[in-house]
Amino acid sequence: MIDTISLVLSERNYKILDTSKFKLITSQRGVSRRVLNPTKQDYTKGLHYPRLTLINRFNRGGWQEQTLQIQVSLPKMLYGNNFDELSESDFEEVLAKFVTFLDLRGIEVHSEDLRKARVRTIHYGKNFVYTDGTTPKMVIDKIAQGNYSLRLDTEMTKYRNNGLNWKLHTNSWELAFYDKKAELQKAKISEARSEEKDSAEQMKLFDEPKKYRPFEVLRMELRLNNRVKIKHAFKLANIEVPLTFENMYAENVTKKILQHYLGMVEDARPKLLDYRASSDDDALAELSIKNHALSPANMLAIAYLKYKIDHGDTLRAIRETVTNGADWQGRRLMKQAKEAHVSQNEQPFAYLWSEIREYKATRLADYDITIFE
Repeated sequence: MIDTISLVLSERNYKILDTSKFKLITSQRGVSRRVLNPTKQDYTKGLHYPRLTLINRFNRGGWQEQTLQIQVSLPKMLYGNNFDELSESDFEEVLAKFVTFLDLRGIEVHSEDLRKARVRTIHYGKNFVYTDGTTPKMVIDKIAQGNYSLRLDTEMTKYRNNGLNWKLHTNSWELAFYDKKAELQKAKISEARSEEKDSAEQMKLFDEPKKYRPFEVLRMELRLNNRVKIKHAFKLANIEVPLTFENMYAENVTKKILQHYLGMVEDARPKLLDYRASSDDDALAELSIKNHALSPANMLAIAYLKYKIDHGDTLRAIRETVTNGADWQGRRLMKQAKEAHVSQNEQPFAYLWSEIREYKATRLADYDITIFE
């Protein structure tokens, strides 16, 4: 499902009735930017207006052009929160809400122009609800163990209530898994330090009688922060569509892109990590029985790698340690670990896969719960 999106409209696709509402923030080198953003009072009233930016510049032909950038969290705009997820059937209502909110800001735009608008940035997201005692931390710890490219940055944030936020990122994109409840609690204390912005009002969601105990929410978000990265990500996921709002909202697209990145995370974790032996000796015996082609030295290296993982390390950290400037050694060890045959006792991502395959929009009303006591 889509959370935040940024659309771009050319001057012929909108009409601003009063430009004085926009505040000039920059004007240099022939480019000026004016903004019209929602206020805290708007959020308090449950009005999640889009953030608007008017950009004036000279195009390559020497003519001055004006574009309108529109950024908003779609579920917040429609429902006042981004726990409730949008489905494909909500698209016409989303367009209508866009037209209404823009009209209230003094901007005329037709729904057809929004439908075909170019997408500048997009955040795909999915909430995974656990009512069986599983916590987001349990799943995030598994995700963080993976052997991720050393060209990517990883970041783990710990919250006071034992919640976690894990990111894999560069300047142009981020993949995040975090504890939705813990994140909202953090936003209640300080939105400036929170993953969630404009979220204080979302706390009202959780004031109803609770039926489900326990109730935990793991959130997955893929943030593609420019069109170059969007095109690259779509190519990796074998998605071939024009990058318009309507196309990128479609269920087959949102589902496929999330499946691709969940697959990337799963592929970074050898099945070796999900084998549970009663002792280190049993683990070594399992490797010996099922991997006759491995030399004793390689078998011991893989057994030690598993020992380190079982005691809180990550494959990426181990790889950084053993490479010592020669990453081929780390890559070879990781390849051997990935190819090692063992019994797989756990499937940590089975529930995530089943939820994405079913792809049913999560709605808080389906649970009748209070998250915060």
